[in-house]
Amino acid sequence: MNHQDVVTALLGASATLAGLLLVFLGFILTASGTLDEDVPVAVHRTLQRVSLVLLIAFAIGLLSVAISTAWLVTAPGDEPLYDTALSLFALQIMGLAGATGWTVRGLLWAGRRHGEMANSRS
Repeated sequence: MNHQDVVTALLGASATLAGLLLVFLGFILTASGTLDEDVPVAVHRTLQRVSLVLLIAFAIGLLSVAISTAWLVTAPGDEPLYDTALSLFALQIMGLAGATGWTVRGLLWAGRRHGEMANSRS
């Protein structure tokens, strides 16, 4: 497979993943904004951290799209831009995986704590 095919695929995948990250960020921000005042500060901090990770991954995705486009337009065959595009895409995927894992872990932990609290009241 030649580099141009890889970068073209990276361009589409990075743009798509950036869109997914933006939607995920919107869900987290909406959830954070609708929490009651009695929700522990730790929950708010967790959502803020996840939001920051998602925002950084989104920015990396935009940068990946820009670098991939620059490679396609200016210099197919330029190895530093090619390597940068691959690295940024990998970072974007790691950001999404990290934020997803952090969110799921938080939801599972909150579910367990809620179950423990309900059992202790009985």
